Amino acid sequence: MAMPRTIRSLALGSLLCLICFSGHAQDSTAAKQPEPFHSPNKAAIMSAVLPGLGQAYNRKYWKIPIVYGAFGGLTYFALYNNSKYRLYRDEYVARINEDSVNIDPALSWIPTDNLRSAQSTFRRYRDFDFILMGVVYTLNIVDAVVDAHLYYFDVSDDLSLEWHPSLLPVHSSYHRAPGLTLTLRL
Repeated sequence: MAMPRTIRSLALGSLLCLICFSGHAQDSTAAKQPEPFHSPNKAAIMSAVLPGLGQAYNRKYWKIPIVYGAFGGLTYFALYNNSKYRLYRDEYVARINEDSVNIDPALSWIPTDNLRSAQSTFRRYRDFDFILMGVVYTLNIVDAVVDAHLYYFDVSDDLSLEWHPSLLPVHSSYHRAPGLTLTLRL
Protein backbone atom coordinates (compact mmCIF):
# COMPACT_ATOMS: atom_id res chain seq x y z
CA MET A 1 0.00 0.00 0.00
CA ALA A 2 1.46 3.36 -1.02
CA MET A 3 1.59 6.25 1.39
CA PRO A 4 -0.36 9.28 0.43
CA ARG A 5 1.65 12.11 -0.98
CA THR A 6 1.05 14.49 1.98
CA ILE A 7 2.22 11.90 4.52
CA ARG A 8 5.36 11.19 2.45
CA SER A 9 6.05 14.93 2.20
CA LEU A 10 5.51 15.37 5.90
CA ALA A 11 7.78 12.42 6.75
CA LEU A 12 10.49 13.63 4.36
CA GLY A 13 10.24 17.18 5.75
CA SER A 14 10.48 15.89 9.32
CA LEU A 15 13.49 13.77 8.42
CA LEU A 16 15.22 16.75 6.79
CA CYS A 17 14.47 18.96 9.80
CA LEU A 18 15.83 16.31 12.13
CA ILE A 19 19.03 16.05 10.10
CA CYS A 20 19.43 19.82 9.90
CA PHE A 21 18.81 20.37 13.61
CA SER A 22 21.10 17.52 14.66
CA GLY A 23 23.86 18.95 12.44
CA HIS A 24 23.23 22.41 13.86
CA ALA A 25 23.37 21.07 17.41
CA GLN A 26 26.75 19.46 16.71
CA ASP A 27 28.09 22.72 15.30
CA SER A 28 26.92 24.70 18.31
CA THR A 29 28.64 22.34 20.76
CA ALA A 30 31.80 22.24 18.66
CA ALA A 31 31.82 26.04 18.40
CA LYS A 32 32.17 26.73 22.10
CA GLN A 33 33.64 30.07 22.94
CA PRO A 34 37.34 29.53 22.22
CA GLU A 35 40.00 31.12 24.32
CA PRO A 36 40.82 34.48 22.71
CA PHE A 37 43.93 34.51 20.56
CA HIS A 38 46.86 36.27 22.20
CA SER A 39 48.49 38.26 19.42
CA PRO A 40 52.23 39.00 19.44
CA ASN A 41 51.59 41.74 16.85
CA LYS A 42 49.12 43.44 19.14
CA ALA A 43 51.61 43.25 22.03
CA ALA A 44 54.32 44.80 19.81
CA ILE A 45 52.11 47.65 18.66
CA MET A 46 50.91 48.35 22.20
CA SER A 47 54.49 48.46 23.50
CA ALA A 48 55.57 50.66 20.61
CA VAL A 49 52.77 53.17 21.25
CA LEU A 50 53.22 53.26 25.05
CA PRO A 51 56.13 51.40 26.63
CA GLY A 52 54.86 48.92 29.20
CA LEU A 53 51.44 48.54 27.61
CA GLY A 54 52.48 45.31 25.89
CA GLN A 55 53.61 43.93 29.24
CA ALA A 56 50.18 44.81 30.67
CA TYR A 57 48.54 43.05 27.69
CA ASN A 58 50.64 39.95 28.49
CA ARG A 59 49.70 40.26 32.18
CA LYS A 60 53.33 40.68 33.21
CA TYR A 61 52.58 43.67 35.39
CA TRP A 62 55.78 43.33 37.41
CA LYS A 63 57.83 44.33 34.35
CA ILE A 64 56.17 47.74 33.94
CA PRO A 65 58.08 49.42 36.80
CA ILE A 66 61.33 48.05 35.36
CA VAL A 67 60.59 49.62 31.97
CA TYR A 68 59.66 52.99 33.46
CA GLY A 69 62.54 52.85 35.94
CA ALA A 70 64.99 52.38 33.07
CA PHE A 71 63.43 55.24 31.11
CA GLY A 72 63.32 57.47 34.20
CA GLY A 73 66.93 56.80 35.12
CA LEU A 74 68.17 57.37 31.58
CA THR A 75 66.12 60.56 31.29
CA TYR A 76 67.63 61.84 34.54
CA PHE A 77 71.17 61.13 33.36
CA ALA A 78 70.49 62.63 29.91
CA LEU A 79 69.19 65.85 31.48
CA TYR A 80 72.10 66.01 33.93
CA ASN A 81 74.70 65.44 31.22
CA ASN A 82 72.98 67.97 28.95
CA SER A 83 73.03 70.63 31.69
CA LYS A 84 76.75 70.02 32.32
CA TYR A 85 77.43 70.10 28.57
CA ARG A 86 75.63 73.45 28.21
CA LEU A 87 77.40 74.87 31.29
CA TYR A 88 80.86 74.06 29.95
CA ARG A 89 79.91 75.07 26.39
CA ASP A 90 78.63 78.48 27.50
CA GLU A 91 81.74 79.05 29.63
CA TYR A 92 84.01 78.05 26.75
CA VAL A 93 82.19 80.37 24.30
CA ALA A 94 82.33 83.27 26.82
CA ARG A 95 86.09 82.83 27.27
CA ILE A 96 86.76 82.54 23.53
CA ASN A 97 84.71 85.69 22.84
CA GLU A 98 86.30 87.43 25.85
CA ASP A 99 82.83 88.20 27.22
CA SER A 100 83.56 89.06 30.85
CA VAL A 101 79.85 89.45 31.69
CA ASN A 102 78.97 85.80 30.99
CA ILE A 103 82.08 84.20 32.52
CA ASP A 104 81.20 82.10 35.56
CA PRO A 105 83.58 82.83 38.47
CA ALA A 106 82.97 79.32 39.89
CA LEU A 107 84.57 77.86 36.76
CA SER A 108 87.49 80.28 36.60
CA TRP A 109 89.91 77.67 37.97
CA ILE A 110 89.35 75.37 34.94
CA PRO A 111 91.72 75.96 31.99
CA THR A 112 90.06 76.77 28.65
CA ASP A 113 91.35 73.59 26.98
CA ASN A 114 89.84 71.49 29.76
CA LEU A 115 86.48 73.23 29.27
CA ARG A 116 86.44 72.04 25.68
CA SER A 117 87.32 68.51 26.78
CA ALA A 118 84.62 68.51 29.51
CA GLN A 119 82.09 69.83 27.01
CA SER A 120 82.93 67.01 24.61
CA THR A 121 82.76 64.39 27.37
CA PHE A 122 79.33 65.44 28.65
CA ARG A 123 77.97 65.68 25.09
CA ARG A 124 79.17 62.11 24.48
CA TYR A 125 77.55 60.92 27.74
CA ARG A 126 74.28 62.63 26.82
CA ASP A 127 74.28 61.08 23.36
CA PHE A 128 75.03 57.66 24.86
CA ASP A 129 72.05 58.08 27.22
CA PHE A 130 69.79 58.69 24.22
CA ILE A 131 71.17 55.59 22.50
CA LEU A 132 70.46 53.56 25.63
CA MET A 133 66.90 54.93 25.67
CA GLY A 134 66.48 53.57 22.16
CA VAL A 135 67.86 50.20 23.26
CA VAL A 136 65.47 50.08 26.25
CA TYR A 137 62.57 51.04 23.97
CA THR A 138 63.48 48.25 21.53
CA LEU A 139 63.95 45.70 24.32
CA ASN A 140 60.55 46.69 25.70
CA ILE A 141 58.95 45.78 22.37
CA VAL A 142 60.96 42.57 21.97
CA ASP A 143 60.05 41.49 25.51
CA ALA A 144 56.35 42.05 24.83
CA VAL A 145 56.51 40.03 21.59
CA VAL A 146 58.38 37.12 23.19
CA ASP A 147 56.00 37.05 26.16
CA ALA A 148 53.02 37.06 23.79
CA HIS A 149 54.50 34.14 21.82
CA LEU A 150 55.00 32.20 25.06
CA TYR A 151 51.65 33.20 26.57
CA TYR A 152 50.13 29.72 26.23
CA PHE A 153 53.35 27.86 27.01
CA ASP A 154 52.63 25.62 29.98
CA VAL A 155 55.41 24.74 32.37
CA SER A 156 54.30 21.84 34.48
CA ASP A 157 54.94 21.77 38.22
CA ASP A 158 56.34 18.24 38.06
CA LEU A 159 59.42 19.01 35.98
CA SER A 160 62.57 17.45 37.35
CA LEU A 161 66.18 17.11 36.30
CA GLU A 162 68.17 14.30 37.87
CA TRP A 163 71.83 13.58 37.46
CA HIS A 164 73.95 10.70 38.63
CA PRO A 165 77.34 9.21 37.81
CA SER A 166 77.50 6.29 35.41
CA LEU A 167 79.88 4.14 33.41
CA LEU A 168 79.58 4.76 29.69
CA PRO A 169 80.79 2.32 26.98
CA VAL A 170 83.86 3.41 25.00
CA HIS A 171 84.60 1.94 21.53
CA SER A 172 83.65 -1.54 22.66
CA SER A 173 81.41 -3.04 25.25
CA TYR A 174 84.38 -4.21 27.36
CA HIS A 175 85.79 -0.78 28.09
CA ARG A 176 83.92 1.76 30.17
CA ALA A 177 84.61 5.37 31.12
CA PRO A 178 83.16 7.41 33.97
CA GLY A 179 80.43 9.80 32.92
CA LEU A 180 77.39 11.71 34.00
CA THR A 181 73.78 10.86 33.12
CA LEU A 182 71.12 13.60 33.04
CA THR A 183 67.44 12.65 33.11
CA LEU A 184 64.71 15.22 32.41
CA ARG A 185 61.21 14.18 33.48
CA LEU A 186 58.22 16.10 32.24
